[in-house]
Amino acid sequence: MSTGVEMQYDEVWMNDANGQFGMGTEEVTVASEPGKNRRTRRRRLILGLLFLFLLLFVCSFPLLLNNLRLFVFSQPFFNYPLPPQTEVLSREAHVGLFQGNGNHCEFWARMQIHTSLTEEEVRAHYSGVTFPTVGANSVSAAMDGLEGAVRVYLRFDAEDPNRFTASIGDGIYTDGLYLWDLRCH
Repeated sequence: MSTGVEMQYDEVWMNDANGQFGMGTEEVTVASEPGKNRRTRRRRLILGLLFLFLLLFVCSFPLLLNNLRLFVFSQPFFNYPLPPQTEVLSREAHVGLFQGNGNHCEFWARMQIHTSLTEEEVRAHYSGVTFPTVGANSVSAAMDGLEGAVRVYLRFDAEDPNRFTASIGDGIYTDGLYLWDLRCH
């Protein structure tokens, strides 16, 4: 490791111990190249930042993959035509572990809806409607007895009969990179 100082020996004219004048060598301290240490520090800084970036990318990659899965899962539901005389009050979609003990991810999408229709008319509109599952290891499809599909769940507000929540949900047992999403543990 360079300290920024180099030792160099120069031939010089000097007096020796007997008072004789002649050629001899003298140790001279000379500073090394001024940019050499700066380049080394810069190179170490760049390598350290590159390592940090790669570490953050590897740790966040499973989160990004599950966010993409959530988007693909929720969009058909959000884009499905609403019953007549209804308006969406709010939409939300979440991925994480909401029940159970881990090693699986749950995906939920729900809409809070205001309508002037009756509960029976709303239920008739969503009767038999299914959406694709999140993945091949779908928990909801297996529990509902559906092959590769999830159904719409409806919950009507007890205090306001003109409000209801429509939601879909699916859980999958993850493998590979998806397993490293900390929201699923």
